[in-house]
Formats: sequence, C-alpha cells, structure tokens
Amino acid sequence: MYFLINGTVIYTGKNKRYDMFHRDQYIIAKRDKPTEVPLDLIPDLLETGKFALDEQTEKLLRAFGYGKESHNIDGIWQGEDVYLVGSGGSLLGFNFNRLDAVKTIAINHTIEYYPKASALLFGDRHFIDRTRFNIPAYEGLIFASQKTRYFQMDTRENVHIFRDANKPSARFINGLYHASLSGLMAINLAIIMGAGRIFLLGYDMHYNAGHHFYGDVYGHQDYPETKYYAKVRRFNDFYDYKDRIFNLNPNSGITLFEKISIEEALHESTGKSTAERWPGPGQRPEGRTEERTEPAGV
Repeated sequence: MYFLINGTVIYTGKNKRYDMFHRDQYIIAKRDKPTEVPLDLIPDLLETGKFALDEQTEKLLRAFGYGKESHNIDGIWQGEDVYLVGSGGSLLGFNFNRLDAVKTIAINHTIEYYPKASALLFGDRHFIDRTRFNIPAYEGLIFASQKTRYFQMDTRENVHIFRDANKPSARFINGLYHASLSGLMAINLAIIMGAGRIFLLGYDMHYNAGHHFYGDVYGHQDYPETKYYAKVRRFNDFYDYKDRIFNLNPNSGITLFEKISIEEALHESTGKSTAERWPGPGQRPEGRTEERTEPAGV
C-alpha cells in the first residue's frame, strides 16, 4: 500500500545534497532546495533531523494520520455503538432523525438526507462532482480516499485522508479496505475507531438494477447480477469481527452478520448506559413499532 501523491521537503543538512533510493526511484535532495518525494517516505526523512516541511505537506501528513496525537483516528469511538448508513432501497421513508442519539457514519450521498451524521465517508471522485451537499461547510469528521484528491480542496483538521487497502486493516494509517465498495470502507473505519458494536443500515446488497432509496439521480452505475454476488462475498473478509457487526435489514443479501430489527438496535443503544449495552445473546429487549417518514432531503 503506497501513497500515490508527493509532498515537499527541504534538505537542511551539512552536505550539499542528500541521495536516497525509494521504490526503484533515485532521488537527490539539494541543500535548502524544495524536493518532491513520495509522502510515505517523508516520516523516515524527518526522523533523520535533516529535513523540514512546507506548510501544505505538513497538513497532508496530519490528514493521513501522522503528526499530532489529536489527529489520530484509532480508537476515538472506543466502545461506542456505531451506525453505518448506506443507501439501499430498504431505507426509503426512513426517519433519519431517529439516529440523532448515536454515532453515525453517512456513506456517500446519504449525507444529503442526514446532514447531522457524526461522520461522512466517500471513496471516489464521482461523489464530489455530483453531490449537492456543501462538504466544506460540514463540521463532522470527513473521511476521503486519497484518490479523490479532496485534500487539495479542504485542509481543515476534521478532514482525514485514507489509502485504499486490499484487506481489512487495524490502523487508520494503513488504509481502509476498499474493493470498490464504500460499505466495506465504512466497516473497516468503524473497527479502527474502536466501535463496540457496528450496525448496518441500508446494506441491502440485492440485485435491483443498482437502485438506492433516493433513486438513481446521481447516475450510479448499474451492476450485473453476478457482480452483486461477488461484492457480497467481500463481506466475508470481516469474519473475525462478525460477533460485533449486526445487519438491520432482515432481507439483506449479506448473510455473515446476525440480523436484528432497527427497533431492537436503537432501543439497546439509547436505552442503557455504555457498560450495560448488549449484555449477551438472547438478552435483547423487545422491539418497538417503527416510525416511518420521508427522508429529510437536502
């Protein structure tokens, strides 16, 4: 997993130049001159005490999880119930205000219907180009894949950039499991943030011509049925975490995780203290009647 972007360093050592070899690339840094180098090389260079950064590169490193402890994502929601809000058709008419009392991660365009989400996650540039949501005005946590290059537009401290990983990772700095499915990234993020339990909303994963609860107003790609099955199999990569992940759609095509009702989950999350949450299998409270209204809109 490599960074696909460069940062700028300035060699400040005693010699006239500093030679380095990194991933089949020979780099020469001349003293007191700005030099572009791969971003993942910079922490090692800083440890030598012979390099300085420009302001933009310092912001990039913080966004990727380096630097001050306050920018670290690992464990910041330790033990919390975290709701991942997807966009499956099962959420049509759902009253998102019911989620106000819990930690939430809105995935892609869902943020337009629930702008009060605790965090926003998106993994491709198409979202930025098509969304009607004012991302720079959003004050919650923002998680964007490096390939979106969102870091070029927004350098606030609530913006966190991640690399695409080819398997689930345990630390934010190692990236988020991508596999061309934002729902996988969100699960990996919740695990890294220390979620005690993870609840999946709108994770339908059924062949339905790619439809979402808000309709196909954003020009989403329609997947063939066989590709849906291939995507569902990707969730099996979270097998080691399945005891803490719950699917709130009883008709979801994802079968790995236990399925419970939204009423059960919300009652359990909001009705007890953190220490009393989810006492064990077979000890869940009875569900409540679901309220349904139209999505909030933009």
